[in-house]
Amino acid sequence: MNDQEIPFGRRGPWIRTPPPGPVSSGLAARLSEVESRNVTYLGPDFPVFWAEARGANVRDADGNEYVDLTGAFGVAVAGHNHPEVVNAVQEQAPVLTHGMGDVHPPARKVELLERLDALLPWPEGRTVLASSGSEAVEIALKTALLATDRPGILAFQGGYHGLTLGALATTAREDFRHPFRSRMYGGVRFAPFPADTPESGQASLEAVSLELDRARRQGEPVGAILLEPIQGRGGVRVPPAGFLAELAALGREHGALLVLDEIYTG
Repeated sequence: MNDQEIPFGRRGPWIRTPPPGPVSSGLAARLSEVESRNVTYLGPDFPVFWAEARGANVRDADGNEYVDLTGAFGVAVAGHNHPEVVNAVQEQAPVLTHGMGDVHPPARKVELLERLDALLPWPEGRTVLASSGSEAVEIALKTALLATDRPGILAFQGGYHGLTLGALATTAREDFRHPFRSRMYGGVRFAPFPADTPESGQASLEAVSLELDRARRQGEPVGAILLEPIQGRGGVRVPPAGFLAELAALGREHGALLVLDEIYTG
């Protein structure tokens, strides 16, 4: 059986025309006329425009097929167009498509939060729903400030946490940060993210400890230590075993909460 006899969603890659093909290139030209240049990167060989997806496969506007190893940054971790997800959307859409959040919340919201609470590893969990990773990070940073009364933040080199102003301040990407530096919160410090070796993990913990001490002496005590358990856009970097537990313990010693940005890792 060749790949084209296998159902779409379970196939290997299949390239009909070198990407980006003429349809994607045409869409890129049209997009450049109507979207801010600060949103989608457009270059001579990027991007390909998606047209359809199912399971592990994505088909672009030129008919090329790919295996999506990112799960659309985790959004489609169960597979694109998973039947249960599609059915749930189809059942809900004709009933109520939009509640009014904290004013007139839908009944479904209660059911969702109850199911999430049942999955949490601690009693009496509380959840804030968000629509983006940046929003989730900002909610976590606000929570840490309320819990500790410490405004300082320690993040990690190579980390990506979003592009809204609060999340951007913790994102270690100068190309993103530079145009907005004058508006960003200045109390963010960065420590090196470790490679997957015990020695690198220990060196990172020592750097964190130094930054926490320095922040306290300078009157900007850290209340949140923010990192991705596995860095995504930083290069799929995995810390050594035990690093996160030791980092959490170090944070507790200094009165800081550990915030895990799992938007990519799930």
